[in-house]
Amino acid sequence: MPGIKNSKLCTFVFLALSFMYSAQSSAEDWVYTVRAGDTLWGLCIEYTTVQNCWQKIGAYNNVEYPRSLAPGTRIKFPVAWLKNQPAAVELVYIHGSVSVLSQFGSADAVARVGVTGETLSMGAVVVTGENSSATLRFADGAILVLESDSKVVLDSLSQNGEAGMVDSKIRLLQGSSSAKVPVREPRSRFSITSPSAVAAVRGTDFRVTTSDTEAPVMRGSVYEGSIVVVGHGDDAAVPVETGFGVMAEQGKPVGQPLELLSEPTFTTAPDAQFYPLKIDWGNIDGAEHYVVEVLADSSDAKLIQLHKSEDSEVIVPMDEPACYRIRVSGVDKKLFKGMPGEIKLCGQPRPEEPPVQKKDRTKEVMTFLIVLLLVGL
Repeated sequence: MPGIKNSKLCTFVFLALSFMYSAQSSAEDWVYTVRAGDTLWGLCIEYTTVQNCWQKIGAYNNVEYPRSLAPGTRIKFPVAWLKNQPAAVELVYIHGSVSVLSQFGSADAVARVGVTGETLSMGAVVVTGENSSATLRFADGAILVLESDSKVVLDSLSQNGEAGMVDSKIRLLQGSSSAKVPVREPRSRFSITSPSAVAAVRGTDFRVTTSDTEAPVMRGSVYEGSIVVVGHGDDAAVPVETGFGVMAEQGKPVGQPLELLSEPTFTTAPDAQFYPLKIDWGNIDGAEHYVVEVLADSSDAKLIQLHKSEDSEVIVPMDEPACYRIRVSGVDKKLFKGMPGEIKLCGQPRPEEPPVQKKDRTKEVMTFLIVLLLVGL
């Protein structure tokens, strides 16, 4: 596996270990959770443009802060004070049951049904139900697909108006998410935090999952580009290149990268088919089972269906004439989803067979009756 130059590694480490934010308490506030070594003066200099901010922030929070801040302390900063203003996220696609909570951790926040096209602010929570998915688009064009039974918090969303830098920090509390971050100038900062570790990227196609267990395990897989994974409280950053995955268990050092399964070879011809769609591919060595994703034929990676197959084929129940991107990946015994193979298929309803024409036998019956009549005479 190719290495990463020290300078790039330092950049990745900076991204991965950068400050993590909690949810905002209102639309006008940004809430910061204090880490060891933080001071009010340092936070004000780092994040705000307000003179003597460190003297004013205590009154704004209705408390008198000590010189030494205790880790875990939550401090509200008015959004108008920040150097980099928040950037909205668009909920571009919903499939199935998707709910939104406007403020994570707020006792007053009430979950509501998500609406396609709505914009989400810093601190919002998105939850997908069984057999459901949600697609989010960030200010820099990055796409995040949240799979079924998953929950994310939009921890920090900022954009520097002068430099154009977009900084997005996402917290995956449970489930699976796939992200595609574009390579652009100025480069974006995009990271996904799980209970076990942080995955930081700068232009890549990758997937992060976390288990909802007593000892959560994060898995990060890279399909294009590279990421760096850092465990909480662990200074060792592990770079992960294309075609590799890494596992991080809470409280333990991040494991070494493992090679992902190869992509499948389709035996299905990429032609129009009648419904239901049938997809075939060759067996992949080491695959315990396969995951089949049905996506809309668009750039937003809209996940329509997700199937699990023990065999190297699957029948997809579709009933609307359209074209789809079918993505297939093998899953190994460590539950890493391998390199995906993709095929485009267009489906259409099977034409109805013409009704069977019943033969008119009236003439034959009449002839038979006449014959009987003549014989009787």
